[in-house]
Amino acid sequence: MDNKGPSAAGRLVVAGVPVRLPPLQEYWDCHQCAQCCYGTEILLDEEDLAKLQRQGWDRHPDYRGIRLIRRVGLFGGRYRLAHRPDGTCVFLLPDGLCRIHRDFGLEAKPKLCQAFPFQTVPEPDGAMVVVRRSCPSAAAGLGRPVLLDRADLQQALQARPPAPPLRQPPEIVPGHRLAWPDTLRVTDWVERLFRDEHYPLVRRAVHGTIFAELLGQCRPARLNRADLAELLDLLAQEAIREAGRYFQERRAPDRPAQMLFRRIAADYVRLHPRIRLRRCWRHRWWWIRTAWRLGRGHGQLPPLEEQWPGASLEALDRALGPLSPEVLRPLEKYFTAAACCRAYSLLTRPGWTLVEAIRALVMEYPVGMWLVRFSAPDQPPTVQDVIEAVVALDRGERLAALAGGAHRQRIGLLARLGEIPRLIAWYGR
Repeated sequence: MDNKGPSAAGRLVVAGVPVRLPPLQEYWDCHQCAQCCYGTEILLDEEDLAKLQRQGWDRHPDYRGIRLIRRVGLFGGRYRLAHRPDGTCVFLLPDGLCRIHRDFGLEAKPKLCQAFPFQTVPEPDGAMVVVRRSCPSAAAGLGRPVLLDRADLQQALQARPPAPPLRQPPEIVPGHRLAWPDTLRVTDWVERLFRDEHYPLVRRAVHGTIFAELLGQCRPARLNRADLAELLDLLAQEAIREAGRYFQERRAPDRPAQMLFRRIAADYVRLHPRIRLRRCWRHRWWWIRTAWRLGRGHGQLPPLEEQWPGASLEALDRALGPLSPEVLRPLEKYFTAAACCRAYSLLTRPGWTLVEAIRALVMEYPVGMWLVRFSAPDQPPTVQDVIEAVVALDRGERLAALAGGAHRQRIGLLARLGEIPRLIAWYGR
């Protein structure tokens, strides 16, 4: 690692790329919950495969006859760590420790495992290192402050150096691409709207979606820099003014919007940390029944033994009433960090326009509040219920299916129906 150490500007250089932290303080330490060792696809490069071969697991008595590596796809040349039938990593020990780590040390693990939960987001002039909130400790903000001089963060950057800086910004709308400084003006406004503590989080999410829709009606590439700055300021002001009408009388979304929303929410159910689906017919049948009833839009979702008690769809749409700031804080921190690091646009959704990426980000608010109800279908939500929803949202940010064409089309159709702000207000009640 070409690590020149922290600079006066709070940066370090890794593999020739300047790395910085986001403009907010994050906290994390590992608490051995092993959530990252369940259902995670750990891709292996040639160096990882060689290390596992040298460790001699194929000769170890505890692993005799057990597949440790599996091919990704039928004809691909990539490999991943194998899972047990319950979805956990084949190297996970009952006490939550990694067998590779325990026997050979941190550097003997695959690079993805060494780096987690740290991840770098490429920028035009370097990279930003962020903490993945699919780790429950990160979602709860438990641990020491994340600083550039932490040994574990520097080890993560050494294991997975940042990608080169981005050369081309995303389009704002189809056919309209701005220079980097102007593109970052747009993302800065998204950050400002989500960090505006004069309003509750639900209202900020509506501000964000109205801002995106107004921007989507413009042709910003035709403006000079001064005119663009004035336009963005006017759009933000209009978004704040227009948002109030969605809260004066909260109306349930129309039936087509509800169907699209439930289909989106279904993609997150399997990412929920309370749902651990085994590769067995009983769990497959549970998922088929659950997906079918979500598609119908009424009825009772079946329980999953020892994991989830089941719930009616009406319970997942019920009003929660006022929730304390302490309960909602993990969700608020999630959206603040997401808006600051810009991974929603610069990392996780290649090929999407910036307006589409903002829509996907704000859609995570009603999904997150639906998941809070999913965690606690018949009782007031707790901080832990909100943390579980955040874990599922963060896992979805890095899931290929939720950056693909079907998800993009559903969100686009909701935007054309004008139902995204109504969904936000409805599930935020």
